[in-house]
Amino acid sequence: MYIDTTSSSAATEIEHYLKPMARQCINFRLDYRQISEMLKTVLVSVAESEFTIEGKSQTDSRISLLTGVHRKDVRRLLSRDQNKTLSRQHGLITKLITAWLETPELIGKDGEPKPIPRHPHPDYSTSFAELAETLTTDIHARALWDECMNSGIVSLTDDGMVHLMTGNHI
Repeated sequence: MYIDTTSSSAATEIEHYLKPMARQCINFRLDYRQISEMLKTVLVSVAESEFTIEGKSQTDSRISLLTGVHRKDVRRLLSRDQNKTLSRQHGLITKLITAWLETPELIGKDGEPKPIPRHPHPDYSTSFAELAETLTTDIHARALWDECMNSGIVSLTDDGMVHLMTGNHI
């Protein structure tokens, strides 16, 4: 039988450090998937460089055992660290902007993004809500709407049209 040896004081201390980091992550619009990927990267990096056994090479399996990160992810992360070629995942807002700007029917003749209705409308090929729903099922379109409005990424006119604020591309 496995007994959890983590003391409550250690958990309290770690939580003390995590709370301000959580605030920063939210301020920088980092979602859980991005944060999880960063934590995996840091865990693997520290385990690889600081928890070696003298005279033995560090293996993916040992790093996985130390960190709880799946061996497949350990291999991928170590490869990424060595190559420095993979970029971090973009946030959901960035994906929304990209989808808007890369959808030909949502771009005007002047090259600027066209306004779209906030909710589905028969006269338009897509709406903000529909665009948001194509990107994720984990987050409700309303939450993405609120964050885009709060960030100044979009504006809403009296006629219910959503305008992408082109000076605010992320």
